[in-house]
Amino acid sequence: MKKKKNPGEKLTKREVVRRILFWISVCVFIVAVLKLGHIGYTYWKNNRGYEDLRHQAQLTTQAGQDESATAGSMDPGDNRGETASPGAEETTKHEREDILPPGSNGVDHDFLKMMNDHYIGYIVIPGTEVDYPVVRGDDNSHYLRYDYYEKESISGCPFLDCRQEADFSEFNSTICAHNQKDKKMFGTLDRYKSKEFWEANPYVYIMTPNGNYRYKVFSVYDQYYVDVIFSPHFPTETSKKELIDLALERSMYKTDVEVSIDDHILTLYTCTENSDIRFVVQAVCENY
Repeated sequence: MKKKKNPGEKLTKREVVRRILFWISVCVFIVAVLKLGHIGYTYWKNNRGYEDLRHQAQLTTQAGQDESATAGSMDPGDNRGETASPGAEETTKHEREDILPPGSNGVDHDFLKMMNDHYIGYIVIPGTEVDYPVVRGDDNSHYLRYDYYEKESISGCPFLDCRQEADFSEFNSTICAHNQKDKKMFGTLDRYKSKEFWEANPYVYIMTPNGNYRYKVFSVYDQYYVDVIFSPHFPTETSKKELIDLALERSMYKTDVEVSIDDHILTLYTCTENSDIRFVVQAVCENY
């Protein structure tokens, strides 16, 4: 005679299956939390390193804030088109040194150069989290994976195209940095998608050993990474005009900022959710 199965035995097997599934879910959850925690810690560690560097390198003072308010009200475009004369270069550098971001009294270039020989300048964009040293490496991939201290890092460091002149004398100087989820590096650059934000924060500041430059944003757009705007050089008037025309045509909104082939342009870009597309912000120098 065949033995009947105990109904309780079936329930026990189901309970075992439930428990197995439960513990698998718990393990998956723990692994996910650990991964997120590791990513968060990595971001915190990298940001802390830049915060320490910022405190050591910047010469910010309350007096500097008052001075910068005065400097910010001057017209840095007054020396456009002037013919060089004896002593003009020294005077121009002094005028460049007067151009500072609000609340800043400059940076210690000697210190930053001592920390990293690839240092070329310091970028600040009011209204964003962009407040970093800029480097120019031996290639255009190293500083995607290494920070200013030359330590492997998911944050990297803002860098100028290695094929361009380090003194920002190119017709178009190009700086790239990561678009971090914690809004560091160029993670807040996309605030320029709002015209209201641009109206309140139209300037980008680059402080260098040769003086400081103030750029006014004139174009904002998304663009496929393979494009003429990412070319290192624009040797002819035609190529320069093409860049300006493309930038003005693609912009998400009109700024009415005047740009000519005799100007110096700054192109900032970062990645987007689409791996083939970059978010681009272009600005024209007002006091080169």
